[in-house]
Amino acid sequence: MSKVFDLIRWRSVLFVVFAMYMTRYFIMQPILEVNNFSLQMSGMDFSMLVWAICCMIASKNTTLHCVLNAVALGILFWLSYSVGLWRIGLLFFMASGMLWFYISSYRRMFVVGNIIIALLAALVLFCPVIFEIPLLNKKYYDILSFTSTNFIYILKWIAVFAGFVFLPVWMYEINRDLYTIDEDRDNYVESMPIVLGERKAKYFISLLVVIVIAGFAVVYKEFFAGYGKALYYMIFALLLPYIVYIYVIFKKNSRKLQLFLIQAMIVLTISFSFLLGDFFSKIFEI
Repeated sequence: MSKVFDLIRWRSVLFVVFAMYMTRYFIMQPILEVNNFSLQMSGMDFSMLVWAICCMIASKNTTLHCVLNAVALGILFWLSYSVGLWRIGLLFFMASGMLWFYISSYRRMFVVGNIIIALLAALVLFCPVIFEIPLLNKKYYDILSFTSTNFIYILKWIAVFAGFVFLPVWMYEINRDLYTIDEDRDNYVESMPIVLGERKAKYFISLLVVIVIAGFAVVYKEFFAGYGKALYYMIFALLLPYIVYIYVIFKKNSRKLQLFLIQAMIVLTISFSFLLGDFFSKIFEI
């Protein structure tokens, strides 16, 4: 039994569950409620969606990957049909294909493999909303027609969070490659540390950190200026860990701490969504 559990990417599964539930209940739900709308996808269907995405990314073994992906795609096509847009299932078929090609070849390619994993991680946050919007459009069709509005603004908020997931996941993949150089050479993997060297790879990670910090500043100025809780959270829960991480990556023998810090930063970034309900209630109060 323990050997079976060793075939599962448990950290990836936990990330999917955490990210999807946070997106549904702490990003989408408060945005809808402040506009007097409500979630339409049933809790059972949403749980099936989460289960399907977990199946898609869970396996480390090629054979098990095929079996779980078949299960996942079956669930996803059924859910797509149930919301009246079976073509949504094709998007997941493409994602499954991308993951397959990553396992078989893309992971050995310079930069491409890292970007694919970061992109797939970011796209996890969009999974709840692409099933929710068709149901919302159907439920509130008369209101949307009368007011000439739509639910695209939900996608914009999720895109912001997805962007701040994409970058640290990319950092994580490069950082992990720093400590698997010998193994990667044996497997003909053209990782960034192998192609550019360890120091340049670390400088590139530092550049990504600078981009993230600049992004936090822009987001605060555009959306949260004057909202004290957001400022304190960004400084102590987001900026500070990144600054510590920059220092740590240039220290030797700190692999576990480096990877832990990135994982923590991803969790803390998504956890910022805890503040959205309070934020929206304040800006729309009167």
